[in-house]
Amino acid sequence: MKGHAPSSASFTPETGALSRRAHAQEFRRGDRAKKIALACVRVLAACALSALLGVGAVQAYQWSTRSPFFGVRAVRVRGNVHVQASELTARSGLLVGQNLFRVDLAAAARGVESSPWVISASVSRQLPSSIDIEVREHVPVARVQLGQAYFSDAEGKLFKRVGDDDDVSSHALPLITGLARADWDAHRDDVLPQLRASLQLVSDWRDAGLAAEELTEVRVDADGAFTAIARQGSLSQEVRVGHGPFAANLHRLIQVRVELTRRNAQASHIDLDNPSRPDEVAAQIVRNDDPSTARPKTQVARGE
Repeated sequence: MKGHAPSSASFTPETGALSRRAHAQEFRRGDRAKKIALACVRVLAACALSALLGVGAVQAYQWSTRSPFFGVRAVRVRGNVHVQASELTARSGLLVGQNLFRVDLAAAARGVESSPWVISASVSRQLPSSIDIEVREHVPVARVQLGQAYFSDAEGKLFKRVGDDDDVSSHALPLITGLARADWDAHRDDVLPQLRASLQLVSDWRDAGLAAEELTEVRVDADGAFTAIARQGSLSQEVRVGHGPFAANLHRLIQVRVELTRRNAQASHIDLDNPSRPDEVAAQIVRNDDPSTARPKTQVARGE
């Protein structure tokens, strides 16, 4: 059987298939155009909404910063103990009637912190018409005599000169004496340990159970030892406590006072600082039944 060479024939696409492909392409072009158009509409809508919100925000801000509804009606101060709220409000520069949103909170806080009593301050808005000021104050534990008297905190920071306008309780704090102003100015690093030791004596006095209001003065003696001066009824009592630590000697002071009470006597001077005989205490006795005693004799009390 003989083979036959393939004959060539032309291909004519079906008219329906061409029409369907053209329609599909047209549909895809139309769908893409619709998507582009929809995206444009969304972008334009977002821009329009942003513009409206921006205009609204500007108008709202203008209204809120001008409306009497947001006028400051109250300034509340919290945390103050030694300085009056009215003084801190005045230092803040805040005024009743001032627009709440025009208040410079940072500037107001700096104004409050200009008070020597204030360590730090925070100022906050409270809608619709009030401002809160929170302060943290120094806690004075003693007055320090350096030519003039200054308040000191527990770390030895002198933060304010004692004035007549300070409250009565602050004036009742024990006074630390025996420090020279010239030494403080020229050699503060050398004097500061003595000041802090004096403050430690004030703290140990209270911790020992001795009445804090009795202690009127802590004196730094020329040899670097410390003397506490306390009120015992109508009598002023000097107690030489030594160089420290102070807790053991203050415990011994309590024992001596108990013994003096048993004897119906008081002491104008008590020396707890006897390095060679730490178990002995020297005291100058004044009998309670003879308060006019001019020369109290010196006795020795033996501590436990």
